[in-house]
Amino acid sequence: AKSLGGNQHQVFDSAMHINAVDLIQLEGELKRAVERKEWLVYYQPIISLKSGKPVGAEALVRWQHPQRGVLAPKDFIQVAEDTGLILPIGDYVLRTACMQAKAWREAGRPHFWVSVNISARQFQEKDLVEKVKQVLQETGLPSEGLRLEITETLAIQDNKYTMRLMKELNELGVYTSLDDFGTGYSSLSYLKQFPLKVLKIDRSFVDGLPNDG
Repeated sequence: AKSLGGNQHQVFDSAMHINAVDLIQLEGELKRAVERKEWLVYYQPIISLKSGKPVGAEALVRWQHPQRGVLAPKDFIQVAEDTGLILPIGDYVLRTACMQAKAWREAGRPHFWVSVNISARQFQEKDLVEKVKQVLQETGLPSEGLRLEITETLAIQDNKYTMRLMKELNELGVYTSLDDFGTGYSSLSYLKQFPLKVLKIDRSFVDGLPNDG
């Protein structure tokens, strides 16, 4: 009843109990996964339309669950957000991605960059910019080798905070991109307000491009 908005009642059934137990179990498994670093970071290449070659990659986290195999974000990210465990997970992905980008650069792609998604909990951390700066220093990746993605819905919750954060990241030399643009309630005026380098238009707007003139 509470999850449906409150001020109402719901008849209890066994499925609710099963769901509650599953949630508690998942939280416990997530805590152990953070301790054991059971994370895989996959990289989706970003291809230049001019050269046809990869110029960067987006880091995507997966959970190497000891019993259930490789789990996609949809299976655990929301619980990680709700419990705060997304913070150590996000730190791990950020550091791993920066190390990998550094390795690719040393292997012959000097301008290759990596893009990392920032969660709502990470976005609210007051020391986010300092943490990014520290990771870049420790991994030896130049700031232009990292891009951070913030969803449109997250960005417009507090315009002033978002603009200040993006400005500080830009001063550090880290590009910020607005993800899922067009799915929330923002207006085109935000494109002028936010110091954006990259805009990612949601797939719902481009799905029909090859077929619908």
